[in-house]
Amino acid sequence: ENAPQYVIEMLHITKEFPGIRANDDITLQLRKGEIMQAVGGKPAQGSATLMSILFGMYQPDAGEIRKDGK
Repeated sequence: ENAPQYVIEMLHITKEFPGIRANDDITLQLRKGEIMQAVGGKPAQGSATLMSILFGMYQPDAGEIRKDGK
């Protein structure tokens, strides 16, 4: 059986809070064994929000998250 190309995919993620769009159509795809670091120049640039969506702390307003293609 073919393994999925990506183990984690965040596709077209958008998240808004009152008065700010923290993430706007973000796509992130990771293959098995890859190491990723999300870095923003300022705390308000959305990297922490994106990781909080991945961990389940926030729900995205748009987009989808896949693990192993599902």
